[in-house]
Amino acid sequence: MPATFPLALGIALMSLPAPARAPGSVEARVAVQGAELAVTLALPPGAPGVRVPALVLLPGSGPSTRSDSEPLAQPFLRAGFAVLTFDKRGCGDSTGSWLTSSLEDMAADGRALLDWVAARAEVEAARVGLVGISQGGWVAPLVASGRADVAFVIALTGGGVSPRVIERFDYERRLERAGVVGDDLAAARRTIDAYFSYLWGGAPRSAVTTLLESGKERSWPVDLGIGRVLPSEAQRPAWAWVATFDPEPSLRGLRSPVLAVIGGRDRDPAMEVKAWQAALAQNPDPRTEIRVVPGAGHVLTVGGTHMRGIFNEQALSAMAAWAAGVVRVEGSSAPGSSANRDGRE
Repeated sequence: MPATFPLALGIALMSLPAPARAPGSVEARVAVQGAELAVTLALPPGAPGVRVPALVLLPGSGPSTRSDSEPLAQPFLRAGFAVLTFDKRGCGDSTGSWLTSSLEDMAADGRALLDWVAARAEVEAARVGLVGISQGGWVAPLVASGRADVAFVIALTGGGVSPRVIERFDYERRLERAGVVGDDLAAARRTIDAYFSYLWGGAPRSAVTTLLESGKERSWPVDLGIGRVLPSEAQRPAWAWVATFDPEPSLRGLRSPVLAVIGGRDRDPAMEVKAWQAALAQNPDPRTEIRVVPGAGHVLTVGGTHMRGIFNEQALSAMAAWAAGVVRVEGSSAPGSSANRDGRE
């Protein structure tokens, strides 16, 4: 069973600006199925002429560019890693479309990027890991499961609980915050059920739109927000995974060290911890851990700052230090490592 413990760090907050790309960084385009991804391989200070460990940073949901990922790359660069960031399909300088990409498409992109990084002359191929952010917490295990050449996997506030459970949780909280009750709440819940059924192919799109239309004189359809994300019939197959994907098989297939990092104020931390504990129960590596960061929200942001990117920098640095310890980067240390590993403060 992996150790589970609170990461007892002070809430030292910092808004991390997206830095200019470092001198010596590599800009490239990587061919994937049906698209080309624009990538940057940022090298740590003092890296020229020395093979270094590396990681691929897999972003969260929605549109995402390299500049969005750069602040989260900084702790790893300081810890001695080369870090690959990329523009998702259809974002920035990449071709294709993330809107028509399934979870398996994202995983295939991750495999191609992992192989590209491992083949670089600047990188030591045996020390390349993956960091999955939010939605990337589902993608990273799909990339790594069954592979012996992944040095580690970090899931940053995501990946343990299924997309369907997460989405339903978010819709329920949205309705609760809006004060939706009674018949309106029942209608909204029927719409959520119809939405998931449509995604996996069990109901027509009209089953959702009819329910939304029936509530047009009420506020709940706007409060719920499903109408804003309802995919077209053409896009639906790419989004079926939201209703059907079970992360447990890919998590159980991981044999490299795993670090699951969970924000103490993110959704339902106990639910996430329980899912990770079950999935990683048979992971053979003693360095596998589940860490809960008190006070931190989604992606280790603090308070209501998720969209503004104000992070608990100490927790991010501790995460990078764990990775450095796994691949034995010289001089690495682990801030917060004195926290009790049996779950007690």
